[in-house]
Amino acid sequence: FRRVLFRSNRPFGVFLFVGPTGVGKTHTAQLLAEYLFGDRHRLIRVNMADYAGDDGHAQLFGHPQGHNADVRRGVLTNRLRGHPFGVLLLDEFEKAHAKVHDGFLQLFDEGRFLNGAGETVAVTSLIVIATSNCGAEVYREPGLGFRSASDAQVLDAELDRRLYRSFRFELLNRFDRVVHFHPLDRANIRAIARRELDELLKRDGILARNLNVEFDAEVLEWLAAHGYHPHYGARFLRRVVERQISGSLADAIVLQQPPAGSRINVGVRDRKSTRLNSSH
Repeated sequence: FRRVLFRSNRPFGVFLFVGPTGVGKTHTAQLLAEYLFGDRHRLIRVNMADYAGDDGHAQLFGHPQGHNADVRRGVLTNRLRGHPFGVLLLDEFEKAHAKVHDGFLQLFDEGRFLNGAGETVAVTSLIVIATSNCGAEVYREPGLGFRSASDAQVLDAELDRRLYRSFRFELLNRFDRVVHFHPLDRANIRAIARRELDELLKRDGILARNLNVEFDAEVLEWLAAHGYHPHYGARFLRRVVERQISGSLADAIVLQQPPAGSRINVGVRDRKSTRLNSSH
């Protein structure tokens, strides 16, 4: 980032994040917005799957014959208005129409684009991140699961070859870097589970009641074993936390009505579900 942050004729940086779903591509973009611009909400997220049709380019970059100013300016101009510094996240980039990809050639290369209203829109104060699951099936194919750094490099090279079959060379050449995200392992899932539990403790229902909630070590192991799905990544873990931990905790609070200052212990019963014990 040091190298790209000081140029003035392009965005601060243009990156393509590739890899399986649910491994942290979007979350990384949010953390970059928070780290570089002070607030993870300084992220403008555009779902590129919404622009898969022939009219996708006109919708996004503006239609010269639009019936009002917003249509002529297009969705991208309107979303960028009032956000001089931040991260522009182009989610599911591979799903956009080829004409939409062509529209980004100028934006990536020159840091500006011409919308349908004839206005020049500059994006030189933004970091642009496109995410894609394109080619990520290499991680699920028999014989391609990696176990070492050298295996990961082989898979990265194979994924890159598939990217060049899906995107034009001219487009891929506009990215400063293609960043590979690999499938999560048990240690990754355990760390994410720990973070999810920490976030759970910050919810208003627990803080307002001044409850001291403690999680047994076996809870993390249970979540690491049951909270990962190879096709959904960490998103599946969040569902398990909501269903098994948050739901059980909410039921205990509502049914037992523990007084302020109570300690609630969360563990695992019969290796199948959570158990909760409370003391005053």
